[in-house]
Amino acid sequence: MHLTLTTLNSQFGRLRVLSENELKNRSPYNHAGIKNLGAICYMLSVIQQFYMNKSFRNLVLRVDDGQQEQLVEKDGRQVDDNLLHQLQRLFSFLTKTERMDYNPQDFCYSWKGYDGQPVNVLMQQDAQEFTSMLLDRLEKSMKDTPFRRVVECNYTGKVSNLLTCEKCQKSKVREEDFYCLTLEVKNYKLLSESLGKLVHGEIINDYQCDFCNQKADVVKKTVISKCPNNLILHLQRNVFNLDTFVNEKISTKFEFPHSLDLKPYSLEAILPSAVQKT
Repeated sequence: MHLTLTTLNSQFGRLRVLSENELKNRSPYNHAGIKNLGAICYMLSVIQQFYMNKSFRNLVLRVDDGQQEQLVEKDGRQVDDNLLHQLQRLFSFLTKTERMDYNPQDFCYSWKGYDGQPVNVLMQQDAQEFTSMLLDRLEKSMKDTPFRRVVECNYTGKVSNLLTCEKCQKSKVREEDFYCLTLEVKNYKLLSESLGKLVHGEIINDYQCDFCNQKADVVKKTVISKCPNNLILHLQRNVFNLDTFVNEKISTKFEFPHSLDLKPYSLEAILPSAVQKT
């Protein structure tokens, strides 16, 4: 479904008209940026990607969660401590503002870490973890609204983990949702090679098979059982070195095509019998 943005929730208020001294024009391409408050480039790059998905953006802007503003005192002013409201406000300003960029300080205040405290804008964090947490929190905040499937319809896919016994050749299938598909980059040059690593699998020794009730070697594979409408690929460029006990950045060249056929990496292609059973 594609909806066109026509109105913005009244809770965001009117945009202030800027004076000539304050006015900084948007880019020639009519886009506004988001101000980096320190080390939040991981956050801003993800939010900009979500914003540029017009269907997702417009649906998020239409959500009314039925919640009053959660006003808290911050630096002598009132801030709505509601993540969904702050993302809607951010999307609204990027759409309507005449400024060059938007200050995300209130969004950052509403974004809480595992300790329940606002994010430290001077600390770099993982973009993949932020992506999954943001989509999960948005999904929970929309669950009691008519827009409860916005995240699911846009970004949720399913993978099936296959365990195939080498003795009886029977396979156990366990399905789970994903927002980001994590791919290995180390020792690979092409996206197709990394995807192939998923479906090629790895051998697990002395596994107790549920079918033949014997200990046997099993092959574990991960295949795509349901593609999301918008696929997010997480390239695993940070790898923990077991010799030095530090994270290493993989900076080698990695190529990907303009068009990607995922069928060779699907459950239908790898294990047709499992598809027929479901």
